[in-house]
Amino acid sequence: AIASLDGVQSVSNVSGRFDLLVEIHVASRNDLRRFLVDDLSALGGIQNTETFLYLETINKWVQQRQEDTA
Repeated sequence: AIASLDGVQSVSNVSGRFDLLVEIHVASRNDLRRFLVDDLSALGGIQNTETFLYLETINKWVQQRQEDTA
């Protein structure tokens, strides 16, 4: 259900204090508020959220070469 919301780029199961990491792309703070307050809360069952904003992307993830993973 979360993956189908407007703006959602990815949903990942993660370890740690939260169960999911949801990456969204929004155009404005108003769109972020709409996502958190209206869209996400409408799903129900969500107890806590924590929001992080990208200030700068320093390095992009690169898949390891096959021989590095053996």
